[in-house]
Amino acid sequence: MSRKGTYELVLRRAEDYRKASRQGRSEILDSLERDTGYDRKTLIRLMKKARLEPERLRNVIGGKAKSLGHDARGRPRKYPPVIGDILWDIRENYSPRSSPLLLCSYIRKNMDKLVQAKVIPPDPEVKGYLMDISPSTVYRLLSHRERIGWPWLVIPRGKGGRRRKRFPYAVDVQREPGPGNVQADTAEHCGGNHAGNFGRTLTIVDLEVGWVLLSATLGASARDFKEMISRSFQRYPVRIKSLQIDGGPEFANSILEEYAKQRGIELLSSRPYHKNDQAHVEERQLHVVRSFVGRDRIDTQAEIEVLGWLYRNLELLLNLFTPRLMAKAIVETETGRRKRIYDEPKTPLERLLPYLPEDKAGELVELRDSLNPVFLMKEINRARKTLYELMREKGSRVGTLPLARCGSKKH
Repeated sequence: MSRKGTYELVLRRAEDYRKASRQGRSEILDSLERDTGYDRKTLIRLMKKARLEPERLRNVIGGKAKSLGHDARGRPRKYPPVIGDILWDIRENYSPRSSPLLLCSYIRKNMDKLVQAKVIPPDPEVKGYLMDISPSTVYRLLSHRERIGWPWLVIPRGKGGRRRKRFPYAVDVQREPGPGNVQADTAEHCGGNHAGNFGRTLTIVDLEVGWVLLSATLGASARDFKEMISRSFQRYPVRIKSLQIDGGPEFANSILEEYAKQRGIELLSSRPYHKNDQAHVEERQLHVVRSFVGRDRIDTQAEIEVLGWLYRNLELLLNLFTPRLMAKAIVETETGRRKRIYDEPKTPLERLLPYLPEDKAGELVELRDSLNPVFLMKEINRARKTLYELMREKGSRVGTLPLARCGSKKH
């Protein structure tokens, strides 16, 4: 049924709806749902309109108004499209925070520097718009991309991001065999307080061999994460074939998408509300990142440098010396229970060697032979102790050092 036909039917039934009992109203709404195809909440709203402002519905039927929300002219636009373009550019490329409130504050505090860098044109009118704009308007401009013709946009609201929809779900894709298919995720070191800048750990795990790559950064700009991912991939001796991400804005942005396209990396997405889609990397977030670093706040460059020192040694310890089990099959027992069959414990290096050329494999074997896991663990503990002392000196909420174990049963 057309919109005008629906409004006519609502106007005819409005008086009966007003006088009806609760059961009678439910029956009227059921009938209208079947006849019009509109959902129940919309019909309730239209019934209220028909009771309070029937002339507005009649104007729509007669062609005198385009919608129930505005008159025929519509609300005039206050901000020109160029403001939306500038906001998008700053949010995507030059701001460490994407919150509308923090984005407004960032622009106002750094207006002169943004103009000097030619991110904002030196037009007094444009600068006035950006100084006066409210966070709610920023959110509305960024989220309603179709009003100003943007190609795509990510606004983190709730779980998952909209750009995630552009990437195929990993469970629906048959990946190429062998190493090079990785999962990535981030861990925040905010100590329960998301104000200001704080450290973030990037964890990347190869699904085939279990190779782990760890990096840390201060802030959350898209360019910082792209550079960190690029440096991590350069440390890995195998070509990256696919990258599985979640819907976070640090991953779901045009910068990483362009980087992956240039290097022939297939971007895959985990499904919303399915944490097990990222099971491999989520496991490392717990028994590697949280076990060795903890959950206290890290928000200074000195702490990030110590964290990088810790991760460099931790990567070597996990990849060259720490064996792990991997399930090779799932079988059903005589009682009907599902049982995993594991292979022999091997280090990620041992699993990776058959896929490497001889020269690269020889380099990694020599590196392993030149190192001692005992000394690596001592170096890791020194880094952890230094990190703990830095957090204690600045008055951060810290408890005891987190318990770190590399030899848990299934990792």
